Amino acid sequence: MGPSADLYPSSCMMVPCTLLLIVALLCESVAALSFDLQAKTTKCFTEELPAGYHVLGDFKALAGYSQFVDAKVTDSAGNVVQEYASADKGNFNFHTTTSGDITFCFANRVVAGIPVTPAMKRTIEFNLRTGLYAGDEAAEEYQSDVARQQHLQPIEMNLRIMEDSLRMIHQEYHYFKKRESEMRETNTATKLRMKIVFFASLVFMLVFYLWELRHLVSYFVSRKMINR
Repeated sequence: MGPSADLYPSSCMMVPCTLLLIVALLCESVAALSFDLQAKTTKCFTEELPAGYHVLGDFKALAGYSQFVDAKVTDSAGNVVQEYASADKGNFNFHTTTSGDITFCFANRVVAGIPVTPAMKRTIEFNLRTGLYAGDEAAEEYQSDVARQQHLQPIEMNLRIMEDSLRMIHQEYHYFKKRESEMRETNTATKLRMKIVFFASLVFMLVFYLWELRHLVSYFVSRKMINR
C-alpha cells in the first residue's frame, strides 16, 4: 500500500511554516531588563528602529515607600508617544512613524516633604519586543483581517506573512545601510576638519616662530648685543 495522499500536502505545508518561524525570529527583537531606580533619578533606554515597526512593551515597579514612577516614550523628534504618571505598571503598544531613536525613560519621584535616603529605590522590570509582528495577538489579528478581506487559505496567509517579514528585513537593511553611509560621511568630514585644524595650527605656529625670531633679532640689534 502506497503512502497516503494526505501526506504530501502536510509535508509541503511544513516548509513554509518552518520558514515563517525563521523569518519571524529574524524580524523580532526581544529585550528584558530589571534595574534599580534610585529616588529622584531618571534612567533612559534607547532603541534605534526604522519606520513601520511594531513596538510592544510593559513595565512593573516593585513596592517603594512614598515613591512614584513616571514612564515616558519619545520618538526621534522628541514627540511623546506614550506616557504614564505615578504608575506601578503599564504597557506600550505603538507603531513607529519615523526612523530613528525611540527613547524609554523612567523617573522615580518622591512625595514632597519626605527626606531622601540612599536606600530609597524602586526596582523596575521592563520588557520590550519590536518587529513586524511584535506579539502573538498582533500576528493573529493581522492574519485574521487579511485572510477575511482577501479570502486567503492558511498556506497563502503564511506566504503573505513571509513576504511582509522579508519586506521588513529589506527595509531595515536599507535603513541601516543609509545610517552607515551617513556615519561614514560624518567620519570623513570630521577627519577633513581635523586635518584643516592641524595644518592651520602648524601654519600659525610657524608664522609665530618667524615673528618671534624677528622680534628677538631686532631687540638684540637695538641693544648692540649682536651685529646685523
